[in-house]
Amino acid sequence: MAEVELALNDLETQQRRQEARIMTSIDSLNNTVKANMAEVELMVTDLETQQSQQVTRIMTSVSSLNNTVKVNMAEVELALTELETQQSRQEARIMTSVNSLSNTVEQHHAQEVPISCPNSYVRNPYSNTCIGLISQSKSWEDAKNYCENRGEYLATFETLESIFWFVNLRKTHSGWSFDSEVWMGAQKINDVWKWQGKSTGLADTLYWATEEPNDSDEYCLTTFPSRGYQINNSKCTNDHRFVCEKLD
Repeated sequence: MAEVELALNDLETQQRRQEARIMTSIDSLNNTVKANMAEVELMVTDLETQQSQQVTRIMTSVSSLNNTVKVNMAEVELALTELETQQSRQEARIMTSVNSLSNTVEQHHAQEVPISCPNSYVRNPYSNTCIGLISQSKSWEDAKNYCENRGEYLATFETLESIFWFVNLRKTHSGWSFDSEVWMGAQKINDVWKWQGKSTGLADTLYWATEEPNDSDEYCLTTFPSRGYQINNSKCTNDHRFVCEKLD
């Protein structure tokens, strides 16, 4: 029995030592976990601080950008207002010039063909030439050749006054006011509109119809009846009636 008691005492002693070692390990592990948790919490706090600072910087940039956009929009609106004002003034000046030219055209309105012009021809008072309407319909090139074979040429109108005179003639003269386009002696060459046989380009104030010239493959000039007989560009291969011009 003494030996049994001694063995039990040894076993209890070993068990207490082992429990002590286990508790020491647990305490050490707890301390390590606490230390790691403290580091994690510190890192999370730093991350939140950085994120907050970044959000603040972004919001500051957005606010600054909004202010810049507002300033730019104000400048754009001011520029648009000034542009509209300038455009209105320019349109008013153009209309004044157009009205003045229209009055001039009316004062110089062509009468019936004088004796020096052939029958069915009308005198252009601005060029001292006679123009005649050809009833046949041809392409621009064929019309040009037709006039030249007669010793004439497709009609040209080198001044705005003469263009207004011709437009007015088409509007008011009984033989010229039919509803179809009429070739004129002008063509677009190397991106420049020129009167046939002339070295200078057409005037910038050419009496174009609204939204004309338009299509990139329309290189020849007509008057356009559905738009008040104003100037229009058309495909040179189209067939239209045309106007021949001869020197007085």
